[in-house]
Amino acid sequence: LKVAMLIRTVLTTPAAVGSTSGLGALHPVPVHRTSSLHRRLHHHRLQPLASQASTSAQAVALQQQKQSQTSPSGQQHVEEHFWEWRWRSKIRYFKAGSGGPPLLLIHGFGVGAWHFEKNIQELASKYTVYAIDLLGQGSSWPAQEFVEELRTRARAAAAASAGAPAGAGTVAQGVAPGMGAGVGATGSAASMDMEPEGEGALCYSIDTWTRQMAEFVRDVIRAPAYVAGNSLGGYVATNLAATYGGSVRGLVLINSTPFWSFKPPASRPQGVWGLLGLDGTVPVPQGLRRTIEVLWWDRLRSRDTVASMLGLVYAHKPAVEGDAALVSRIIEATEQPGALDAFASIVLAPRSELEFDEMLARAGCPVALVYGRQDPWVVPMWGQRAVHTLNAAGAPPVMYLELDGAGHCPHHEAPRATNTAIATCLDHMEAVAGWAAASRQSLDGAEVPPRPQPPLPVGGRWEVAEDDGSRVVVVEHVAGGPRILPEMLAHAVWKVQAAVKKVTGQQAPGTSSQGNTA
Repeated sequence: LKVAMLIRTVLTTPAAVGSTSGLGALHPVPVHRTSSLHRRLHHHRLQPLASQASTSAQAVALQQQKQSQTSPSGQQHVEEHFWEWRWRSKIRYFKAGSGGPPLLLIHGFGVGAWHFEKNIQELASKYTVYAIDLLGQGSSWPAQEFVEELRTRARAAAAASAGAPAGAGTVAQGVAPGMGAGVGATGSAASMDMEPEGEGALCYSIDTWTRQMAEFVRDVIRAPAYVAGNSLGGYVATNLAATYGGSVRGLVLINSTPFWSFKPPASRPQGVWGLLGLDGTVPVPQGLRRTIEVLWWDRLRSRDTVASMLGLVYAHKPAVEGDAALVSRIIEATEQPGALDAFASIVLAPRSELEFDEMLARAGCPVALVYGRQDPWVVPMWGQRAVHTLNAAGAPPVMYLELDGAGHCPHHEAPRATNTAIATCLDHMEAVAGWAAASRQSLDGAEVPPRPQPPLPVGGRWEVAEDDGSRVVVVEHVAGGPRILPEMLAHAVWKVQAAVKKVTGQQAPGTSSQGNTA
């Protein structure tokens, strides 16, 4: 659906005049534009836990660049760090707060950790907040010389497979064996040196981003964390909980996308994708890369296209129209030397092994939903489906809060309401966890206090005024049942799918031997 919307936008948006030169003329936009935030640089090293670090993780340097930003009186300091990760990448993240339980924020596609700039300080009043860039997004990229090395080796391998000297004439298009076979590529033992030891092929996939989050929690946060993710970030967060359960103590999904990628998981038959030899690894075949560059790239990242997409998914249009930096920041990431390779890799990368329903069922931790009601992509039907899935797994969501007056990115266009919703969910998870621990430790016969109830009961509503004073966003605790005919039909389809999978022996959506614990 997102790709269809994007194509429609590109086809209906006038081509930007002089788009290449116009992009080049854009000036980098500061991560924080608040005038009261000032910066000073520090450097330090953070060593991984010896008991937890794997062989590959020990090779990952955790040298970090730390940047303090002084906030107004009474607010938390925000620090900018860079964490050296796989593929010689430098991953940017922000940190604020100290002493409270850790909270990791994961952004959606096409933005970066800066997209949580309106949330970090307020949430840091009770939690130690980390907001991180996904690899290939924001300001976090593999070293360009590393990508060029891959491209050079790919050309050499393709030339060798065609029976030509490595530097002779035009080489066959494709990627080196072991990095994703392209046209004319063949597998051989000689290709094994293409994969950095302990790192694997570079592919901008759900599995890569999930591993990035797992290793960040292990090596930087060093304790299980609450994880909140928007859109793609919610999908990655859910996969993290399902596949690295010890990393996550609770989930808050913010308009989480319920699907990602066209391709089957790498472990399953690839069909036509296998015949084409396209697996999403970097470098992508040169011919395909050039096609994307010539036909679509500049139009996809033009100011008109980006502004049109934001206007579609933000319910409060002034949040886009009054923030010229928002468009510039998104475009800025596309000017990175590896941006085109990353985009092509994302398009061609395989799906995760688990579908979203299966991830939810296997999360093994409390799950809360915070969804903007006016989202044209992740419509309320998808939040309701998540509720059905969690109920079927025997672990109802902690809370399902809908924000009336917000779209796909409620944390950015309605930050006060979203911060209130996130903090409410986390505080309730903490209260229930404390109650459960006290119950386990109580002696037989000792009086156990009643289980804490959500501070906002089902059907309850809060009205939250945003900082601009122009509107009020309603936060409502909804049960998650279908309300209109399309939602009723979608729920009926989900029930049929669950029944069919049960009969055929497949795992039905929302069933798992690992129930969530709230």
